[in-house]
Amino acid sequence: MNEMDGNGSAVRARMRELEEQLSGLSEIQLKIIAALDGDSVHVDDIIEKTGLPSQQVLSELTMLQIGGYVTQEKGKRFSLNIKA
Repeated sequence: MNEMDGNGSAVRARMRELEEQLSGLSEIQLKIIAALDGDSVHVDDIIEKTGLPSQQVLSELTMLQIGGYVTQEKGKRFSLNIKA
């Protein structure tokens, strides 16, 4: 096996791990997680990126926090709390 195959296997393993971590989430929750593409993202940016109503985003962010998928930071900013 060459080094590239080893790296490819590691990537596939991390992808499977992520899929397992995210498997219980709704489509809306996955959309919100996909919008968290930086170190921390302001809630208004999440609303804009997802196109979802603000109340729905806030509600789902609360559920994602409870589940340990995201963390809230100062200034209504959110970041992913998922290990790959």
